[in-house]
Amino acid sequence: MFGLSSMVYKKMPTSNLKFSKKIALIMLSAAIALYGCSSTEEANMPNEIISSEVVYSESASSRNVDSQISNGVHVIGIGKLEIEPELAIVNVGVEVFSLSVATASKKATNSLNKMLESLKSDGITSDQIVTKNYDIQPTYEWEDIYKNGIRSNQRVLTGYVVRNDVEVTILEMGIVGRVIDNLTVAGGDDLRIDNITFGVESLINAEREAMLLASKDAIDKANAIAKEMGFSIGRVLYVSESSNVPRETNIAYDTRSFAMSEAPTPIYGSDLTVTAQIYAIFGID
Repeated sequence: MFGLSSMVYKKMPTSNLKFSKKIALIMLSAAIALYGCSSTEEANMPNEIISSEVVYSESASSRNVDSQISNGVHVIGIGKLEIEPELAIVNVGVEVFSLSVATASKKATNSLNKMLESLKSDGITSDQIVTKNYDIQPTYEWEDIYKNGIRSNQRVLTGYVVRNDVEVTILEMGIVGRVIDNLTVAGGDDLRIDNITFGVESLINAEREAMLLASKDAIDKANAIAKEMGFSIGRVLYVSESSNVPRETNIAYDTRSFAMSEAPTPIYGSDLTVTAQIYAIFGID
């Protein structure tokens, strides 16, 4: 065995043996390195890197869409619709001051009950009246005092203010002035009217009509641009809509103006403006 090994060893040139060992070691190291990379790095590789082909495909598609949009005609269409108010919302209440909280509360209750009876006589039902606020606040004054020749001041309780506010929805515009006049008489000096707002029961149809007007405006603008610049518009590539739908207009009043005016007080609600905006991008043929 040893002799045979010696013979074989001797027959193989030393330089060739060293070269073969180097090649074998290099191949073995490469195999280990490749196996290590495929087993560990692939396991630790983030999902987005593993699926880079899919991401690239999606991003390429997105760039294609963006490219089409950037080459299109961008227009903004605007539609406006004026509608008459159908109802009035009156924020009204009583405010009473008295030295005692019990007296102030009782007087406020009596005044408000008279106002509620007035509303009932004008055809306003209980579901059209909502309590918005009930508040009792003490009132104070500062007074000077002298003690041991030293002047100072202290806060002194002077009474209480009771406020009870309700929101009244009047569904007939023609009786708004009469309702307010009757409230003024019923509430007297305790009456407070913060403001009157006007609105409609439903603005859905008005909003949709304004959208249609905005869409037509966008198409007209795109066609006008295309005609002037010598091309034709293609299909719609992108569209978005936004609308401004005011629920009501607001008017503030001084209570005294009602008391001094001749009945019925003229109350006119201004038209409500419903606005829609269409942003559209058209392709170019």
